[in-house]
Amino acid sequence: MREEDQDLSSDPRPTVLLGRRLRFEEAPGLAMLLLGKRGAALKLDASEVSELGTPCLQVLLAAAVTWRTDGEAFSLANPSPEMLATLAQIGLDAGALNSEGRPE
Repeated sequence: MREEDQDLSSDPRPTVLLGRRLRFEEAPGLAMLLLGKRGAALKLDASEVSELGTPCLQVLLAAAVTWRTDGEAFSLANPSPEMLATLAQIGLDAGALNSEGRPE
């Protein structure tokens, strides 16, 4: 996972590019990365995700709730087909990982 230097669209939010494999061993690092971004709007680029394990999904869901509670925007951009399939298997869609933040 790494922070993108340039956003993929006109969206001014910082973008974090998620890694290809989000498995058990990546969950602590993902959690720390996201905690370091808390307090500001954030976009996650999920275009390269080929594996999404339950622990990383839990981290992402908790982050979405945290950002929503904080009133900050949190979004998942470009989810890969593999990520969408994993979410669908457990009855979720990419919208579960989005928060609009505070109204202007």
